[in-house]
Amino acid sequence: MMTSKSDTSALNLHRVLGLGSSQTSWAMLHRYRDVMVVPAREKLSGTVEMDETFTGGGKLASRA
Repeated sequence: MMTSKSDTSALNLHRVLGLGSSQTSWAMLHRYRDVMVVPAREKLSGTVEMDETFTGGGKLASRA
């Protein structure tokens, strides 16, 4: 789940783990997503890099 830029699908999880049914992989995927959420986590601030994109922080100087 963490190595894919566009998240992962239950079907991909099914293939990678070799699970018996796609329903099992769907249920596992939703459980994984639930436990990754931490309600008390601090919000990101400053310059944050994600998927090769920068957002936040100060303005960059224009290139001439």
